[in-house]
Amino acid sequence: MPALTGAIEIVKRLVPGSSGNVSAAYGIVYPYSMISIVLVVQFLPKLLRRNVVAEKAAWTARHKVQLAGLVTKLLTPAYAPSRRSHCPPGAVVRCPHP
Repeated sequence: MPALTGAIEIVKRLVPGSSGNVSAAYGIVYPYSMISIVLVVQFLPKLLRRNVVAEKAAWTARHKVQLAGLVTKLLTPAYAPSRRSHCPPGAVVRCPHP
């Protein structure tokens, strides 16, 4: 909404009394902009002739090692909350105390 507020301020300064037109125009244009964004996101892969399923599989294959390491860290008992109870709350890194 900062764009709407800024537009209303500019119109108030340039043409006093017509700021209601900006709000009406925004209300009319907003649904069209949302619909156009959804359509672009849906049809862009088709326009670029990209196979989204194949791209996802390729990305997953490239990052499989990183994802496996993350899962291993998350499932390691050293990262369990019961072992970190004496660490400061909100600690993101592994607690140095066993």
